[in-house]
Amino acid sequence: LADGGTSDEVTAITNMINDMVAGADTMDIYISEQDEYLQHFILDNYRWVFVIAGNEDPYMPFYFYSDTVQFVNFLTSGTGLFIEGSEVAYYLDNYFPNLLNDFGVSFVDDGYDSANVHYLTAVEPSFFDETDPFDVNYAYNTVADFTADEIAPIAGAEAILNSQTDDPAPVGDGTRVIYYNNGTCRVVFSSIYFGSIDAGTTEPETRNYVFSKVLDSLGLTTTGINEKPAKPKTPILLSNTPNPFNSSTAIRFTLPNDDNIR
Repeated sequence: LADGGTSDEVTAITNMINDMVAGADTMDIYISEQDEYLQHFILDNYRWVFVIAGNEDPYMPFYFYSDTVQFVNFLTSGTGLFIEGSEVAYYLDNYFPNLLNDFGVSFVDDGYDSANVHYLTAVEPSFFDETDPFDVNYAYNTVADFTADEIAPIAGAEAILNSQTDDPAPVGDGTRVIYYNNGTCRVVFSSIYFGSIDAGTTEPETRNYVFSKVLDSLGLTTTGINEKPAKPKTPILLSNTPNPFNSSTAIRFTLPNDDNIR
């Protein structure tokens, strides 16, 4: 589900971890088989756990009640937990709502069948070591964008990435990524796939830079991502939202230097 579904999301996340986490080459990193049962693992043996759920089988990491117990225990012993999947919140809200709450998340809506996220806004810029909100493009209307859950943070958690406010407007809440620190374990819960965030340099931040801050928030030390993406060499006109048949539309653009425009 990386690059709009044309690449493997597990590979994309693994490559970013290996490329950006200091000392990753000396860590004991285990990658499970697709749809492997969680019963094959003891999560307490790990400091960090990354869960990537498909949009057709979000239940696999939480198939048995004993699986949920493992996550509850990990939240009291682990260092960092990353969970992404477009339908995970919907599934947990129906079957294990208390666990969803333990992740710092409340479920809002199942989202549209397709076409949910044009771009994402960093609504908590300090999370990304920024002072102002910024946008990153997403793989809109691709398989990575199907039924992307709308979620909201519980008290003590914070929304860090929200989708656009119109064209399409969210059904209930545009929050897509939440950060929560329960005092022991840090959690990043996402209904979008980070591998489908635009990887280019035409936005204020790229996929690698954004994900490096996620890794930092989980207690990992990243390296080699100190510089932000270079500014574009020429002006770039981005897609407008909503479509021009509405009463008004917003046109986004990037400039190589600060300048007056008209």
